[in-house]
Amino acid sequence: MSTIQDFSDLKTVKEAAEEFGITTARVRQICIDNNIGSKRGRDRFLTPDDMDKLQEIRTQPKKPQNTFTVSEAAERLGVSDSRIRQLCLENGIGEIKGRDRFISDKGMEKLKSIPRKIGRPKKEI
Repeated sequence: MSTIQDFSDLKTVKEAAEEFGITTARVRQICIDNNIGSKRGRDRFLTPDDMDKLQEIRTQPKKPQNTFTVSEAAERLGVSDSRIRQLCLENGIGEIKGRDRFISDKGMEKLKSIPRKIGRPKKEI
């Protein structure tokens, strides 16, 4: 493990945020989620390699290819977002990435095949 002798290459979270045009909170969150940067006390410092990783992570597409968001699936199927989330939980459909759920084409086919009942479910006595 190499040690850094020249601290002028290090950037603070605030400097990184200004460079990328995002908030300091977003930089901190990316660093925490991806284990980037060194922490000393309450401050986090980023090396040039860390800055490259940060830039790479920022430019990654948020939505995986050939998938639908909950809102897109709900619009296609003509039901509410909450109903799609409920069906996904009950049937193990979709992939969760961060706080978003993405549904593949296969998952959409499964959602379409689930019979829809009109009205409120009856209480079982």
